[in-house]
Amino acid sequence: MVYNPDELDPTVAIGLPALTVNGLLAQGGGSICAALDLNGAPVEVEECPCDALAGTLDAVEDNVCLVEGSTVDIAAVEVDAPFVPSGFETLYVLTNDSGLVIVDAQATPQFTVDSAGLYTIHTLVYDPNTLDLGIVDFGVTTGFDVNDLLIQGSGTICAALDVAGAPIQVVGPEAGTLVAVANEVCVGSTMEATIGDAPVLPAGYEILYVLTDADNNLTVIDAAATPSFSADSAGNFIIHTLVYNPAELVDPTIAIGLPATDVNALLAQGGGSICAALDLNGAAISVEGPEAGTLNPGQSPVCLVSGSATINATQGDAPEVPAGYEVIYVLTEGAGLVIEQVNGTPNFTVNDAGDYTIHTLVYDPSTLDLSIVQFGITTGFDVNGLLVQGGGSICAALDVAGASITVEVCPCDADAGTLNFDPTPVCVSGGSGIATASHDVAPTVPAGYEVIYVLTEGPGLVIVDAQPTPQFTVTEGGDYTIHTLVYDPNTLDLGIVQFGVTTGFDVNGLLIQGGGTICASLDVTGAPITVDAPVAGTLVATAAVTCLDNGSAEISASAVTAPQVPAGYAVYYVLTDADNNLVVLNASPNPTFTVVDAGNYIIHTLVYDPLTLDPADALGLEAATVNGLLVQGGGAICAALDLVGASILVEGPESGSLTADASPICLNEQGEAVISATENFAPEVPAGYLVLYVLTDADNNLEILDATTSPEFTVNAEGNYIIHTLVYDPNTLTPTTAIGLPALDVNALLVQGGGSICAALDLTGAPIEVVNCTGIQETLEANFNIYPNPSNGQFVIETSDVDGLAQIDVLDATGRLIYSEGVAMSNGFRKELNLDVARGTYLVMITTDDAVVTRKIQIN
Repeated sequence: MVYNPDELDPTVAIGLPALTVNGLLAQGGGSICAALDLNGAPVEVEECPCDALAGTLDAVEDNVCLVEGSTVDIAAVEVDAPFVPSGFETLYVLTNDSGLVIVDAQATPQFTVDSAGLYTIHTLVYDPNTLDLGIVDFGVTTGFDVNDLLIQGSGTICAALDVAGAPIQVVGPEAGTLVAVANEVCVGSTMEATIGDAPVLPAGYEILYVLTDADNNLTVIDAAATPSFSADSAGNFIIHTLVYNPAELVDPTIAIGLPATDVNALLAQGGGSICAALDLNGAAISVEGPEAGTLNPGQSPVCLVSGSATINATQGDAPEVPAGYEVIYVLTEGAGLVIEQVNGTPNFTVNDAGDYTIHTLVYDPSTLDLSIVQFGITTGFDVNGLLVQGGGSICAALDVAGASITVEVCPCDADAGTLNFDPTPVCVSGGSGIATASHDVAPTVPAGYEVIYVLTEGPGLVIVDAQPTPQFTVTEGGDYTIHTLVYDPNTLDLGIVQFGVTTGFDVNGLLIQGGGTICASLDVTGAPITVDAPVAGTLVATAAVTCLDNGSAEISASAVTAPQVPAGYAVYYVLTDADNNLVVLNASPNPTFTVVDAGNYIIHTLVYDPLTLDPADALGLEAATVNGLLVQGGGAICAALDLVGASILVEGPESGSLTADASPICLNEQGEAVISATENFAPEVPAGYLVLYVLTDADNNLEILDATTSPEFTVNAEGNYIIHTLVYDPNTLTPTTAIGLPALDVNALLVQGGGSICAALDLTGAPIEVVNCTGIQETLEANFNIYPNPSNGQFVIETSDVDGLAQIDVLDATGRLIYSEGVAMSNGFRKELNLDVARGTYLVMITTDDAVVTRKIQIN
């Protein structure tokens, strides 16, 4: 059709026969200028078959649990596979509720939903060219709407929809929330909650309310159909809502005794398999639990003394006192519990005989005003009626039973008498002593009463022992007192006495004589005893090994365990010879001594009374003898001696002295000379020490040239030499390392030279001169003679074949000149010497212009 839009709207022709429309046109006799090809192009349309099939689905799970606030996956699997013609596609459609409202579409039969309800997964096989899915509006379009477009639903589009699909019920129980009616309640009342957010109960589900202990891991302790529970004990509790399916959780009360978290773990919301909802937060309620506890009565009956008596009670079960609460003790009289007094402690003074009860009251001053109490009128029952425990509304606790005590008038005729001490003082040294007393005035012991003797220590009279006789074994020094106690075991329980804690004053305070209520008698003054307990303590040597230095050594010790010195006693230190039966060598107020001999010594501590012992009297005695005089050694003197003491070894190496066998000495034809020396005074060699002989060059700063075990050396040059003796400990000194050093440097390492090594070096030694002799030397050597040798000091010198002037010198072992005379020698020379000197070894030296000859002589 060709038309002018200003004249014709072609859409109005829809539904009219084409001839009728042609009749409106100019070509058909009408008035509208337009052209219509009536012949057109004939097309034959016929009904075609549709072979698309949707198949069938089955839900993977018919019922799926949705946890509040989360999502859940649902899915279906093919039972009968769909038939998908060429050009067709498959789509899976999710609908909700019985109206099959389309809510999602996926390429696979798997969907994620976030709300409960009845869902169905359908299969749709369709041709995208004939079915435009853009027409689907999720949440509005239904499966029925789509089905109506299809041939199978009386429409015209060839496609297949599995209308029945795979139905899946998504269940979403919700516990909602609870609000406590009161966040704080009192023991004995009720814990209640009301619904905040309402729970969601799927069909077939029920509600149960669970009570947990918030102080004990949320352990379930009760369950009920309403959110109301009895507050039976103090603590923190929570009421929870449980929405459950009885088909899955047949008996929810099996959770009692389990932590709520364990129950939650069984549910889908906690990772388990049961579809239920538990409000873990719940409604928290604090139960204030004032509990009065119990009291145990003190002494009962109690005697009135001078018109009054003190009564008391002690705690049995401790009260429970919540924050902000206080404890007060109430005294009532008689069966009617008439309130007489209140006090901060369960101690009261009464002035009348009667039956009394002491009660504990735990209360909150902001809720219970004690000013309502009128002493002598208000009763304990009146107060209890105000409390929750008595049917009232105030949260407090009263121990109605309390501790009952009877007060009566009773006489007391017990009398402890008096004691005398025998003897004084008592000494304890290295063991124990016996303290005894005897009666000066005998005690008065009424029928049924007993006598016991009590030992106390110090001015505080601390009780340290009790015996049936006035005799005690003491092991420590101090001031003690023996007391007599006359008492009735039925009224005075001595089990209250703790040795070292309870005092005599404590016990006396319980007695009528001391202001208490018990009829008994204690001799408070008693028999005083002084016990001396000197203890020597222990010592340790300042140095366990020391060395004599220039003939002496200082040794000392210090305390390891300090001595114990009673009043009036003193401390002295005793030095004994450990090599000689511990003979006492010295005594001093300080543990420091100077010794002049090598050996083993011990320093001991002596604690003594100057009135009974003078340490100077011990000098020359053996330590065992001194100890035998002391109490610790079986004697009578009260003192303490540390027999072990501090042991000290004093080492005293001495080098002795040497005398040259000859000097000067000539070098032989080979240019060598053998020089030697002999002991004048033997060296002192302590155990473990060795002796070595050292050769030094006297012309070269006493440089050490050689060392050997005998005083003989071979030299090959003329000069002045010295042979020295060295006594040393190989553990502290290696002498061979000294070769090449000056002897004075080695001496500086030794104690005798100011060093630290204990050794002895004879620095003087034996000087020897080595010369290069001419023929006269050999002549003089061969013809020189001195006799008798040894002698008493009278000698004869003879020479032959020697003429000329000569010098005769005599030297002692130290090289000191003791005789000198010039002589003229000729063939057959003879000279008598008369030496008036001490016995020992000496050198006689003949010196001429050409030679020197020495001879060693011995004076006995």
